[in-house]
Amino acid sequence: MGSTEEELKAKGIEYKKSVVPMAVAGRFLVENEGGTGMVKVLTGARLARYWEFMPSQRSSEFIIAAAIMVETEMCVSDVSEIVFPHPTVSEALREAILGVH
Repeated sequence: MGSTEEELKAKGIEYKKSVVPMAVAGRFLVENEGGTGMVKVLTGARLARYWEFMPSQRSSEFIIAAAIMVETEMCVSDVSEIVFPHPTVSEALREAILGVH
């Protein structure tokens, strides 16, 4: 969904990246003993509107939210205003997005 890191590099588009382990979401840890995975988010360097979400274990719980963010062209500041329920696996997505610098 969105542009991949390889596509952005090939086009010479500047981007920012954030990668966080799924383990940042307490619910993921509780429900997936020994589970692993990461969430990777890419955004445009200027407008923060290019996205790539790297699927991971249990990402099906938040993939629709990620799709809506891409389709509505949300930027990082838009997402920072969303309240993510706690405890949910989607908190990993939020941490990855807010980790983009």
